[in-house]
Amino acid sequence: MDVACQGNVFVAITENGRIDWISEEGVVIQTRELEEKLTSIHASDQQLIVSGSLGSLFYVEKDASFRKIDCVTTCTINCLTSFKNHIIAGGNNGELRIGNSKNSFECIRLALKGNIVSLSSGNSDCFGVTDQGEIIHTTDGKIWDIFDFNKIYNGYYKACTFSKILVTQNQIAVIGKTTESSPVLYFSSKGKVWTQRLLTYTGEGGFHAETKDVPSDIYYDSSRDQFVLLFPKGNIMTIPSCAQCHELFEISENKLNSISGNERTIMLAGDNKYFRIIHTEFL
Repeated sequence: MDVACQGNVFVAITENGRIDWISEEGVVIQTRELEEKLTSIHASDQQLIVSGSLGSLFYVEKDASFRKIDCVTTCTINCLTSFKNHIIAGGNNGELRIGNSKNSFECIRLALKGNIVSLSSGNSDCFGVTDQGEIIHTTDGKIWDIFDFNKIYNGYYKACTFSKILVTQNQIAVIGKTTESSPVLYFSSKGKVWTQRLLTYTGEGGFHAETKDVPSDIYYDSSRDQFVLLFPKGNIMTIPSCAQCHELFEISENKLNSISGNERTIMLAGDNKYFRIIHTEFL
């Protein structure tokens, strides 16, 4: 249900508590089992963190052993990120948990309409989105501002809900769907002004079309300077800087849930423990 990349190894989790370490060649290196449902995984160069459905956090040691972190909640954690030496966990009803691997966590409740479903951070800023079209932002992890996208863009863009946000060095991207269930992708440089990118693509034979499928995840391929959208029905779409140069690739008949990668390879993860390794040079 979720995958993260740490160096040249991918780490994937299933809802029923299984964690797999997978090489760039697609070989399962090792497997661990936790006796609880898992919700999210986050990896950085220094740490690997997994969240559980009852508010639990697990810090994964270098030997693949697990140390449970008490983040003082029994609420489901929907998403994770690391920012300025802190772990940030997002949950329902505007709840954020911020702390570190030494069991020092505090709760911050934001006045949000929706549930925090995705978090992403860069060196100086951390962003999140809710399933009611809100975008949250902080520069220190403690003081957050709220950008009500639907209210601010009322009459200009259609009302929408968000599912993922991704912060890169130069751009911030959010994906989701309108209230009519049409897919949306928006870009911003600072998080205050947002521009829609239509999900059109050039298919076989040179015809132009617009996908009606709603993406489930988004990844930034730095080696090609392009975003990659993942669709549950088994497709991916490359989104380079050229708005007329999108391409759609049919990958699998399996339902796809999550995408991650490094400069050489991308891994797609889906239902029934399905995964697929793709070399970025082919995109």
